[in-house]
Amino acid sequence: EDWGDILGLKGSGSNTIVVKDGWIPREFTLPMDQFRPSGTDTPGWRFHGNALYAGQFMGYAGGSLACSQIGAAKAAMAEYERIIRSSRAHYGADVLKIEHPDFQRVFGLGMSMTLAAEALLLDTGRMYMEYSRGEVSGEPFSTLKAYQMMGIHHQIIRLAWEAGLEFFRAASSSNALDGQPMQRFFRDLATFKNNATHQADFFAPEI
Repeated sequence: EDWGDILGLKGSGSNTIVVKDGWIPREFTLPMDQFRPSGTDTPGWRFHGNALYAGQFMGYAGGSLACSQIGAAKAAMAEYERIIRSSRAHYGADVLKIEHPDFQRVFGLGMSMTLAAEALLLDTGRMYMEYSRGEVSGEPFSTLKAYQMMGIHHQIIRLAWEAGLEFFRAASSSNALDGQPMQRFFRDLATFKNNATHQADFFAPEI
């Protein structure tokens, strides 16, 4: 069953795979508890002695997805810059859009939001390692800390969405046609935006 009916997955080649009456040997599986610190029990810690493998899944899960949204926002930003450098404003002075203050404003705001999202994501990497080192030295990587990190990841996603939306709306309708890069980047952002697992207000009570 192809996933092509989903807004952001059109033409992705993603397919649903169903295994019936299958058997997986126990030694091919690993337990997963996304709300429990890994600590020194993980194979990664025992083998590498690196705190990277000692943190909570929920502490980095949101970030691993937020990075894709930053990537989509960056792609939309690059495409928007190409558009405004190669097309003229439809009103006011007959200048390239890059020289028009309205389009400059959108570019500056969108870029600021995209860079802010990226800076936040990089800092959550620092937080994760700090909390993970604490986990192995006696200061627990608590569920609350993991939820707080998830909350930051949700704000990263919001910033990327708002940046991409600015670029999309100001790119003109001709760039929303099928096959246009800007439409693809917007689809990627919009599909993630309505993912039930990543609604910031649903998680906020846990923080």
